[in-house]
Amino acid sequence: MLNIVNFFTFQFAWITTVYFAAIGRPYVGVLITLIWIFCHLYAAGTHRLAELHLLLTAAVIGYLIDSMQVLSGSLSFPLQTQLGGPSPLWMVALWVNFAATLNYSMKWLHGHLFLAALLGAIAGSFAYYAGSRLGAIEIKGKPALIMIAIQWLIATPLLVWFAAAQPWVNRAPLTSGNSENK
Repeated sequence: MLNIVNFFTFQFAWITTVYFAAIGRPYVGVLITLIWIFCHLYAAGTHRLAELHLLLTAAVIGYLIDSMQVLSGSLSFPLQTQLGGPSPLWMVALWVNFAATLNYSMKWLHGHLFLAALLGAIAGSFAYYAGSRLGAIEIKGKPALIMIAIQWLIATPLLVWFAAAQPWVNRAPLTSGNSENK
């Protein structure tokens, strides 16, 4: 049940973050994602610090990669979506949102790094494309979309590997009734 809630909360946070960025209120999506992440960390129980480390690692990686894309001219953000920069804060929130799935609803990717790379390249570029169709991001042509696919081809298995390397991950699974969550 926790994995199902994790997956749907991830989807809700992605949609609301991108939507509110597109309509010029990027802080709303960041706030929604922060609330979700606080709940996520609460549910992580005694594994909270390890999970926080994963989320912060994803935030740094995402900020650096997306900022490089912006500085290279491959991506840009419409004025109404900007909140920080070069990569706006709401984009960093999306990376944290994604990382929150890696030990829960996306845990099945652990040990399957090739599959993680393939999924990252496809789903990552699709997510950016969807964001561009909503007006939250501007992708500068097919070469930029290919660069996005490459960034996710590399970042996804890296983050999956990092998530799987957390010392608590291979222990008993987290459930709402698990005493480790208290």
